[in-house]
Amino acid sequence: MLLTILKIYITGQDMNSFVIDPVWLADKTQWETIPINGQLKVPVKFTANHAGDHTAQINVESDAPENPVGDLLGKGYLEGISSNDHDHGTLFVSQSNTGLVFLTNTGSVSATINRDIDKSVSTVVGDAGTFIINGWKTAKTGLINPIAPFDLNPNDTLWVDVTFKPMTDKMIVVNDPLETRSYQARIDYQTSIGNAVSSLTGKATVIRVIASIPAGVYKTDPGKQIEISYYLNKHPQETKQLSQANIKDWTADIIFKSTGRQNIQDIFPVQRDNNDKTPFGCKDIIKDNSISLNWTCIKADTTNGGTTLRVRMTGNDAINLSGNTSILFSVKMNTYLSDLDLIPLPVTFNVESSATPYTIIDVVPGDIKINPVCVNTLRLIKLSGVQYSLAAAAPNPSGASTRINYSVGLEGQTRIELYNGNGEKVATLLNEPLKPGDYELMVDFNALNLSSGVYTYRMESGMYQSEPKQIIIVK
Repeated sequence: MLLTILKIYITGQDMNSFVIDPVWLADKTQWETIPINGQLKVPVKFTANHAGDHTAQINVESDAPENPVGDLLGKGYLEGISSNDHDHGTLFVSQSNTGLVFLTNTGSVSATINRDIDKSVSTVVGDAGTFIINGWKTAKTGLINPIAPFDLNPNDTLWVDVTFKPMTDKMIVVNDPLETRSYQARIDYQTSIGNAVSSLTGKATVIRVIASIPAGVYKTDPGKQIEISYYLNKHPQETKQLSQANIKDWTADIIFKSTGRQNIQDIFPVQRDNNDKTPFGCKDIIKDNSISLNWTCIKADTTNGGTTLRVRMTGNDAINLSGNTSILFSVKMNTYLSDLDLIPLPVTFNVESSATPYTIIDVVPGDIKINPVCVNTLRLIKLSGVQYSLAAAAPNPSGASTRINYSVGLEGQTRIELYNGNGEKVATLLNEPLKPGDYELMVDFNALNLSSGVYTYRMESGMYQSEPKQIIIVK
C-alpha cells in the first residue's frame, strides 16, 4: 500500500533560510508516493541570514489522516575583519611620532593571523626603515607580540604600535633644500578569512638658517681693536620660524688663521676690558643687543693652534631670530699689519642638541680690512712660548722708517717708548695687551715729526724691562 503525498513546503520564523531543492521538488516522481513505513529524504539547502540559531518547519500534506511536521535547525556565523589607517603628520627629520593601527575581527568566528606582523610591513622604494613596528597585542585575550599563526577571537582587536622616524639620509635636499617629503608604508594582514591593509603615511621636513659675519663692513688701522659680530640669518626661502628647530645648545667658530704670503697672524681675540689681565674667556663674549643675551656661555677660547675662536652657549628657551637677521654674539679683535687686502673670517655653527639632523646651516664668511701702514704698525709674527727680547732696529741709521722685532714671553700690557738724547720720552711706539709671541713693529719717523739725531728705545711688558737700544735718525 502506498501513501500519496500532495504537497511539501516550509513554514516558520526563518523559513527563508531553508529552501527545498527546486529540481527535486519539481520531479514529483521523487516524492509523490512512498510505501507504508517507508522514508522520504527531502534535500533542503540552508543559508544563514543572521548570526545565531535559525528555526523553521517542513510540512508534508498527504492522503493520510495526519500531516507530519518536521523541525529544521541551522546556525549562522559571521566572518569579517576591518582595519584602519594612520597619518603621522609632518615631522622634522630625525624626530619621531608613534601611532596605533588596528585589525578587528567583526565576525562571530575566530580569524587566524597567518603572517607575523613585523614581517607584514612593506614600503615604497627608499622608505625602508622609516616606519618601525614596536609591538602588537590583542585587546581582549591579552596576547603580546604573538607569533603567527595565532587566533584573533570574535570582536577582539589586534593593536599595532608603529613609529614614524624619517632620517636625514632619506631626505632629499639637493634641488629644493626646504622641501617636505612624503613617506608611505602599509601593513598587509593575512588571515584565514581574508586579507586587510593598514596604510601608514607621514611627512618630513628640515629647517635652514645662515650663519655669517658681514663682509665688507669691518675696517680698521693695524694695531687697533675692532668689535665684530657673528650673525644668524633667515634663509631667503625658509618660511618656518627658527624656534621650531628647538636649538638650546650650540657651538660657533670664527676661524682667523692667516692665509697671506707670510706666516703671520693678522688678528686675534682680545679681552672685552682692556684693563682685564685674566685669560680670554666667556666674560669677553659680548652679548649686549644679541639674541643670546639671556643665554649661558659654557666655554670661549681659542683652539686649533690658536687660529679658531670657539664659543659654546646653552639656553632654557629655543633660540629664535628677531626679524630676518640677528646678532648671536660679538667679540673684540686686536689687529696687526697684514700683507692681505682683506682678512677672511670663515665661520661654522654646530647644533649640539637633538635638533642637529634637521637644522641645516649655511655659512657665509666675513672679512676685516686692515688699512696700509700708518705711523706705527704692529704685526704678530707667530704665537709661541718664547722669551722676552728686543732686537736692534733695521735699518739703522734710518731716514724715513725702521723695523723693530721683539718677543713677549707672557701675556700682558706691552709698551715700547722712544727717548731723545736728553733722556726725554718723545713717543710711545706701542702700548697694547699682547699674547706670548714674536712681533714686528714698523715705525714711521716722518709721521712722528722727529729731527735727525741719536735716540734710544726700550720695552716694558709685565715685569720685564729691556735694556735701551740705540737708533740714529738721518734726514
